[in-house]
Amino acid sequence: MKTFQRFFSKNPELTRIVYVSRSTIPGSPEEVAEEVQRIVTRAQEHNLANEITGLLLFSGKYFAQVLEGPGPNIQTLFNNIERDTRHTETQMLINHTVNNRAFSNWDMALTMINQEEMADIITLFPANNRAAGKDNLIVSLMQTHLEYYGNMDNT
Repeated sequence: MKTFQRFFSKNPELTRIVYVSRSTIPGSPEEVAEEVQRIVTRAQEHNLANEITGLLLFSGKYFAQVLEGPGPNIQTLFNNIERDTRHTETQMLINHTVNNRAFSNWDMALTMINQEEMADIITLFPANNRAAGKDNLIVSLMQTHLEYYGNMDNT
């Protein structure tokens, strides 16, 4: 499922998180790509049922993901993500409430990016300097990647 249109419940507490992590998926590039596709397919099913939308960027070595939805649903999902052994070094970049979704038409989109583009995202948020104004910048950058490269989801 690539896109969907539906009504979300009236939830005044809409949360957006963005995190990055390093992949630990073993195998050839093709095997890794297949595993990432399985992750996305499962995420789409889960997210649709839990009113979560978002985008996963993958560089072959790093993940960057934005997730939006009801606060408790996002927290539960992120707790599961942190325990997932297919990645490590999870670093939260954004975690706050928002008024509107940036990825409302995507239960989970997937875009492949190169290492330099991923470095641009990671360096926007050095661990010791999480300036408030940069959250819109990183979400805009991720939206631009989706618009430019399109959704790589094969389902």
